[in-house]
Amino acid sequence: MPDGSFGGVVVVSLDPDYLVQFYESIDVGDNGSITLVGTDGVVRTRGSKGPSTVGVSIADTPLFAAFAQANSGHYDAKSRLDGLERLFVYRKVKGYPLLVVVGLADTEIFSSYVHNRNVDIAIAALLTVWLLGVTYLVTRYQRMLAKTRDAAEAGTRARSEFLAMMSHEIRTPMNGVIGMAEVLIESGLRPDQLPCAKTMRESAEHLLKIINDVLDFSKLEADRVEIEQVDFDLHELVRNTVGVLSTRATENISIFR
Repeated sequence: MPDGSFGGVVVVSLDPDYLVQFYESIDVGDNGSITLVGTDGVVRTRGSKGPSTVGVSIADTPLFAAFAQANSGHYDAKSRLDGLERLFVYRKVKGYPLLVVVGLADTEIFSSYVHNRNVDIAIAALLTVWLLGVTYLVTRYQRMLAKTRDAAEAGTRARSEFLAMMSHEIRTPMNGVIGMAEVLIESGLRPDQLPCAKTMRESAEHLLKIINDVLDFSKLEADRVEIEQVDFDLHELVRNTVGVLSTRATENISIFR
């Protein structure tokens, strides 16, 4: 009273559910929470889908360890009230011995990251499988090409060896034919037999040149061919060619007649 005597006590009370309803209207995720805590560590009210914790003391939690360093800040810890890992942000209410603490669940904060990570891992796995499949097919194709190449090279070598062998085998009797033709020519044949012996010799020599050309093909495949420049008598070449072909040409003319 004005004279200093006791006049009475005025008590003002605030229903915590009012703040709970207000806090729950704020979207902090399915596992988020908003808590009003006194600087004495006692929970005044809490908005969350978990159990009611009004009156519980959290004075020995990381919140007050951080609050001892600054009036506002953040920290990551497991909530003592419901055991969920959350990222907490706190701030002291100006002019009041209260702290407002907002917590977001780690699983919800990183859900988008985890989803994108899982999608990336799945895509990477599919690409890895695809690359392995392509690598296997390419390797198999290269092996098939190598086998085909080896078979072709083996066939080419076999053909070259066959041609070389046959050419050498044919040259031996052909040289014998040429030698016998020379013997006949020098044996004193009649004038009508001498041209036949010469034609036989020239034909054998021509066939021997063809055999040598076959050998040149083998050298060509082995990159060992050498270009030669040889002088020759054009008139003699034409005369020998006509002599070789004249007998068969005469026979064909007789048939057509």
